[in-house]
Amino acid sequence: MKEIRLKKLRLLNFKGTRNLEVDFDADRTTIYAANGKGKSTLFDAFSWLLFGKDRKGRKPSGKGSFGLKTYDSNGVTIPRISHEVEALMEVSGEPVMLRRTFNEKWTKKKGELTECFDGNEEERFFNEVPCSLEEWSSKIASICSEATFRLITSPYYFNDQKMEVKRKMLIQMAGGISDREIAEGNDSFVALLALLGTDKTLNELKREVISKKARIKKEVDSIPGRIDEQKREMPETEDWDKISSEISEKEKEVKALWISLM
Repeated sequence: MKEIRLKKLRLLNFKGTRNLEVDFDADRTTIYAANGKGKSTLFDAFSWLLFGKDRKGRKPSGKGSFGLKTYDSNGVTIPRISHEVEALMEVSGEPVMLRRTFNEKWTKKKGELTECFDGNEEERFFNEVPCSLEEWSSKIASICSEATFRLITSPYYFNDQKMEVKRKMLIQMAGGISDREIAEGNDSFVALLALLGTDKTLNELKREVISKKARIKKEVDSIPGRIDEQKREMPETEDWDKISSEISEKEKEVKALWISLM
């Protein structure tokens, strides 16, 4: 397990914080202030630096964004300034410098005299080396996964997960319990394990059963059509009394012919 220590965090034009640098003590750093004075902003900054989202999982732009940019005294976004978060960390004794920037793009279209706002762009630097989003995500995940980060920093994250995810987390924290230990003493569970065998998971068994049920239902639904098809191929029912009567008449005619010839 990696030992991760946050040594320093620097904010530049992040959510109204124009320029702030916080040095973290090796053991504990206490941050306190009145409401609305930026305590949560530090948390949002560190979360955005690592994962591109604030503490609530919101991105800095687009629908439902958390509003990363800095505003002037009139509540208007200050244009053309760089927004930046930088952190110095120690990961298993090794220094790691992380920096993420968020900048506006301004371009001058052909035939126009002034530049126009053309969206935002992000840059990421791992130990001063620029990284693509994929490279950055891989490097950060090797330090700490986003799920682990949310679990240890938010008391609400676990409760917000689906039941299957929470069950998996709890089993993992418990150190792992084998299926045979769970099934011991319950004949139904033991029989279920026998169906699973050694190369099939419970989820795979459920999918197999669902597939078989669907196939059987399809076959049952097709039976009436197959019966109708067989009926169409059967010869029509003959009127045997009529046929016997016709045979008798013919025999009489044949006998009459023989008599006339004698």
